[in-house]
Amino acid sequence: MFKRLGLLFWVLLFVQIAPIFAQSVFRDDFSSYPPGSDASPTWKPAKGTWVIKDGAYCQMQVGYDNAALAPVFADFDFELTVRFHLLSGTRGAGLFFNCASRRSTAFSQMVRFDGNTQLFLGFFRNGEFQLSRTVSVPGARRKTGHTLRVRVHPNAGKYSLFLDDSCAVSGEPLAYRSGFVGLESSRGQTAFTEILLKKLPHAETNRFLNWPVFF
Repeated sequence: MFKRLGLLFWVLLFVQIAPIFAQSVFRDDFSSYPPGSDASPTWKPAKGTWVIKDGAYCQMQVGYDNAALAPVFADFDFELTVRFHLLSGTRGAGLFFNCASRRSTAFSQMVRFDGNTQLFLGFFRNGEFQLSRTVSVPGARRKTGHTLRVRVHPNAGKYSLFLDDSCAVSGEPLAYRSGFVGLESSRGQTAFTEILLKKLPHAETNRFLNWPVFF
């Protein structure tokens, strides 16, 4: 009798607390791909030279806005986290999200480093980058590895950006409300070691139209 009551207690407790935890939708630590591959077809390199090297997904081309897109479309409240370190050149790693296509980032949101002490926030419209905000992060120069995280609320039309678990920007307006997610590398060679997409508790599905390219 008491054993049954105890079991019932734990079941009910789990049912009550489970919704408060974020649900993992996609995770990749790049350990399952052969060295030298570009991680396709799971990943879609849209621009740049992407290669699996030393257990990381590395972007080797020194250019702007190199992209590799993951096979997941996020149209709900989500949190996207990436861990990376600079291999050479200038720090410029970041994230794409709410991207209209895996073939191109012509319509997408983007956040990234621009040098050692500054973050860029903005979006691409028809392939042209629109800068929304710059954020000074002077303490970032002391490290070569970082964690970037965006927390996106499509129906509220807002997102927040975190650097190494500290909030850098809160309530930034979204240009687009849903789409594919991926990795960004500019101005240097970058090694990405993990990406994680979580559906936030009590997440709502996006109710808004997104990209003018389709109209």
